Amino acid sequence: MKKKRAPRPYWVKFLRNLAAAFLLLAIVWDLLDMSLPTTAEFRRLERQSLAPPSEIAAAVPTGDPFAPKVLIGLGQGWAVAGAPYPLSSTLSDLDVYPLSDGPALIPLPQTVARPDNAGHPQFYAAYAALCPPSDAARAVLTLHNEDGDFMVEGVREGAVFLFYARPAPDSAGRVSIGRSWFQPELFTYELAFYDGQDNLMQEITG
Repeated sequence: MKKKRAPRPYWVKFLRNLAAAFLLLAIVWDLLDMSLPTTAEFRRLERQSLAPPSEIAAAVPTGDPFAPKVLIGLGQGWAVAGAPYPLSSTLSDLDVYPLSDGPALIPLPQTVARPDNAGHPQFYAAYAALCPPSDAARAVLTLHNEDGDFMVEGVREGAVFLFYARPAPDSAGRVSIGRSWFQPELFTYELAFYDGQDNLMQEITG
């Protein structure tokens, strides 16, 4: 005679349903592009860091339904990059970077997902080139960290260039993106800007 399985405790069902509800809510927010919670959390992070309100220069999709965008803000002499988590302020992240005259490169605070040629999401470390030359047509980033040297072509997004880089998979096909990809003191770079005729306009290092 087949034994009946003991029913699951009520709290297990409750937690499962609660998690499903939060996931559904996050997906609906993303699909409807309801940016108010994300932007409001970004402004709260700015106030918490004592940074004045910035002008949002770019919103980078992350592929994470709970923190769907990284927002990049520009101010007078500073920049901020924040990953607002509208459902939990304790999981939000914001970094503030001082700026001098001319272009600057900053890392985004979390990985972002981009589809490969087959449409499967691949996770990358992302970087933003701020204040590029106004007539720059393309930008190339050469990044050096503990995983090696990486050359990446920039993608123009409004007033910034975005770069997406990742290490090669290991023998098991896994990709590990560690601290050296996100902390400016742990990587160096060369960043070059070109005009429409592919002439070098400006190059910076860091």
